[in-house]
Amino acid sequence: MKEFETLFAMRNSLLELENSLGIGNFNETEKSILEYIISHKDKDIALKDILNNSYFKEKSEATIKRALDRMIKSKIVVQEFSEHDRRKRILNINFTSILGQTIK
Repeated sequence: MKEFETLFAMRNSLLELENSLGIGNFNETEKSILEYIISHKDKDIALKDILNNSYFKEKSEATIKRALDRMIKSKIVVQEFSEHDRRKRILNINFTSILGQTIK
């Protein structure tokens, strides 16, 4: 079926792009979190924003927190306190840490 051939070609292209960006070894949850934070760079993103996004609804909170914790431990994601609300931790990407990084 032509649709499946197209779908596989798209998956292969996506894999190549992920590898070129240095995120090919990340799991799907880690990739999704990274992409979400980067795509909302004009907004302060906190864990709550990720958990409330419809894309992540099918993933458990524990799965998201574990992935985020690995990314923080690997210094790919950095947490900073909000300037407006010291209780809120803002998530930012450490771009110098992404290329060639393996999440532990």
